[in-house]
Amino acid sequence: MRKKAELLHVFAFLLITVMILGSISGCSKPEQTMQTDKKEPLKIGLVTPVTGSAAAYGETIVNSAKLAVEEINAAGGVDGKYTLELIIEDDEGTPAKSVNAAQKLINQDKIKVLIGAQASSCTLAVMEVTSAAGIPQIAPASTALSIVQLGNEWIFRNAAADTLQTSQVLKFAKDSLNVKSVAVLNEATDYGTGGATLIEQYAGEMGIEVKAVESYNTGDTDFSVQLTKIAATKPDAVLVWGFYSEGALILKQAKQYGIDVPFMGGTGWASPMLMELAKEAAEGIYFSTPFSPSNPAENVQSYVKKYEEKFNGSPDFNGAQTYDSVYIIKKAVEEAKSIDSKDIRDAIRNFDEGLKGVSGVIKFDKTGEVIKNVNIVTVKNGQHEVVQ
Repeated sequence: MRKKAELLHVFAFLLITVMILGSISGCSKPEQTMQTDKKEPLKIGLVTPVTGSAAAYGETIVNSAKLAVEEINAAGGVDGKYTLELIIEDDEGTPAKSVNAAQKLINQDKIKVLIGAQASSCTLAVMEVTSAAGIPQIAPASTALSIVQLGNEWIFRNAAADTLQTSQVLKFAKDSLNVKSVAVLNEATDYGTGGATLIEQYAGEMGIEVKAVESYNTGDTDFSVQLTKIAATKPDAVLVWGFYSEGALILKQAKQYGIDVPFMGGTGWASPMLMELAKEAAEGIYFSTPFSPSNPAENVQSYVKKYEEKFNGSPDFNGAQTYDSVYIIKKAVEEAKSIDSKDIRDAIRNFDEGLKGVSGVIKFDKTGEVIKNVNIVTVKNGQHEVVQ
């Protein structure tokens, strides 16, 4: 009996050992398969304001980049070989922090492509870092003319340039609103001063008189001095080249000085935040933008629906152009059959066919300037409405 019991114990021990080994072997096989099937990561850096005065723009940029990356990865990645990996750095809307963010993404994270920045001054600062490192950079929101005038072979601007925006706003003002004179109020930045210069140039060419040119600093809250001077000139319209935060205050304060003429702007006014902050003072304004959530195009409405469902808010032009920028990278890698940074750059520069994005059909000229159209949008009953 004792011998029989010992044999039973030995048999039980051997049986348990076999079961454990079988279990370990069974677990290791799927793990090896997962590693074999794993796609190579394609690292994309994103530099944008997550905090600071331009954080509302940064929010739609981040959300839209995430949405595009998730869509592409869920559909099998890029060219069946690569999984997109998005690495986000907050520059707070300041050039110095943009440079630090870009250096970290390139030197530490080893990105292949960079998307950013939002402000033109930040993009110009980052361009020096990306070009030195041989990293292609797509600017989805910066419109200053100088960005593509420096001979930088690594920059692509996927945002309607101020040349196009200012000329279209003025043309609409003249043809549709019968405007014969304007006053200009611009932010004292690369974006604002560049826009003001172009407004003066195109207004002169169109026979529109520029009665005043005033400027303000980012973060200003009192525009009494500028608005007093503008009111005295009695223009037919006021063109403001700046962003929504100051723009909302300007619109509110303008009523106090009896300036009851159309106020017009560029993409800096396209954020829904302008309407939220200015409220009824935003009614009747006009601005240029390559994207509007009210565009009935199928791809636009699909993007807007997905964005609203995921983030409980509406995308703006910055978000749309960032979303398209991720798809530009996808298209470039597929055409280049490579994730080498130079190959990606060359593919973007030589697209055979334009990318049909939510912000328009996208191609680039030899300077890296995007070729696309803009719409003129007004605010009517608290909603954006495309008028041209």
